[in-house]
Amino acid sequence: MLKVYRNVQIETADRLQIVILLYEGAIEFIKKAQDCIKNKDIPAKNLYVSKAQDIILTLNDTLNMKAGGEIAQNLRRLYLFMNRYLLECSFQNNEKKLERLIKMLKRLKEAWVAIRKPKLSPSA
Repeated sequence: MLKVYRNVQIETADRLQIVILLYEGAIEFIKKAQDCIKNKDIPAKNLYVSKAQDIILTLNDTLNMKAGGEIAQNLRRLYLFMNRYLLECSFQNNEKKLERLIKMLKRLKEAWVAIRKPKLSPSA
């Protein structure tokens, strides 16, 4: 049932909401990777790290560098850093270092939520 709800949510979402959902997905996959490291389940950890990487690379690939200007350039640098950092944490099996990445993703998600809110409020 959750999968059906998630599919409907994605199909009816606007672009900003999709970005927010991507951040949420990356955060969840990294949390699952942390749990796998704690449980010494390396194959599952690798799967979740790979899924989080896919999301981060998707966020990077969808940046509009012309329209986004300096913000898009900064996001690109950040996404590429996140991807490298995720790999480093994965190779080290360091679940605590992954927390830094989760915090970064949460802050970015909060920024997109803040951008989206004015769009949702009725005009005065």
